[in-house]
Amino acid sequence: MKYFYSYYTCKCYSDNAMDCLGSFCTYILLAFILFSQHNCKANELPPGIPEGAKFDRKKNLYTASDEQFKYVYYSNGSLYEKCEYNEPSSQLDGRCEAYLMNTDQIISYGNFKNGRRDGLWTWTFPNGQNYVVQNFVYGKKKEFWIPVEIWGNENGPYKRYYPNGNLDEEGSFDTGEKSGYWKKYYPNGSLEYSGNYLKSKKILEWKYNYPNGKLEAKESYDQVGELLERTTYYPSGDVWCISKSSKQVICN
Repeated sequence: MKYFYSYYTCKCYSDNAMDCLGSFCTYILLAFILFSQHNCKANELPPGIPEGAKFDRKKNLYTASDEQFKYVYYSNGSLYEKCEYNEPSSQLDGRCEAYLMNTDQIISYGNFKNGRRDGLWTWTFPNGQNYVVQNFVYGKKKEFWIPVEIWGNENGPYKRYYPNGNLDEEGSFDTGEKSGYWKKYYPNGSLEYSGNYLKSKKILEWKYNYPNGKLEAKESYDQVGELLERTTYYPSGDVWCISKSSKQVICN
C-alpha cells in the first residue's frame, strides 16, 4: 500500500507510513527553524537604540525613557527627539529638541510644562532657516472634540517663513484661536492678503492682492464671521464681480 502526503510542493510516496511521517516532521522542523531565525532578526534593535525601547508601527519610530529624558529614535537608530521628562507623572516637562535624521542639527525646540507646550517654540527648515515661530501659554487651551494634549494652547505672536527666509505669514493666537490682524505674503515679499480674525473666523474687511500688488478681491464680514459682500477685480483694476450675502452675484 502506498502512503502519500502533500505539503505545498513537497510530496512523499512510500510503502511505509513512518517514512512519510518522518519526512513531514523534518519539513515542519526546518520551517520552524527558518521562521524563528527570521523572527529573531526582525526583533533586533537597530544600532543606537537602547534595550527595552518600544516600536510604534504607525509612526515608524522607537521610544525609550529614563528618569530624566524621553527619547524618540528614527527607524534607522538615529536620534529624532530628546525631551526632559518627569518620570513620576509620565509627562514631558522642560526642554525638548528634535533633530534632522542622521545629524545633530536641531529642527525644532522649545519647552513643555506638565505635558503641554509652554513659551516660544521654533521649527526650522533643513537649511537652518526658521519655518515657524509660535508662542504657547500653559493653562489656556482650546477645547477639541477629541483629546489633544500638546496643541490648542497657542497664544501670542505667530510667524511662518519661506525656505529663503522671507516671511510667509504672521498673526497672533488667543487660546488656540486665530485672533487679531493677520497677513500673508507671496514668496517675493509682496502682500497676498490681510484681515482680522476673531476666534478663527474672518471679521471686518479682508483684502487680497495679485502678485504684482494690485487689488484682486475685497471682502466684508460682520462680527460673527458672516460674509456681507465680496468684490473681485481684474488685473487692470476694473471691477469683475460683486456678490452679496443674499447670494446675488453681478459680474461685468
